[in-house]
Amino acid sequence: MRRRGYALLVGLLLMSAASVAGAVFCTRLSVNFNARAGDALRLQALWLARSACSAQLAGRSTVKTDRGNAAVSKAGALVSVELAGARATVDCASHEERYFSN
Repeated sequence: MRRRGYALLVGLLLMSAASVAGAVFCTRLSVNFNARAGDALRLQALWLARSACSAQLAGRSTVKTDRGNAAVSKAGALVSVELAGARATVDCASHEERYFSN
């Protein structure tokens, strides 16, 4: 009888450890997905700003993206893109890039 109790205790401890490890893994994975989404938004906004520099467009325009409408404006050598509450700016003359998010 004593062996059976010991085996059950060891089994419960192993299952508890596995469930804690699974919870930690899932939490870490969800944090990585959220970080990637923000990085994809940054890359898309900067890409739109660089494209506006290359196309040498002037004024304001709206571009439809999968994240919503992006407002692209160019004043002189400075291109600004507002997308999903974030703002990317690129200086076409010096190629300096900035990104601001909320």
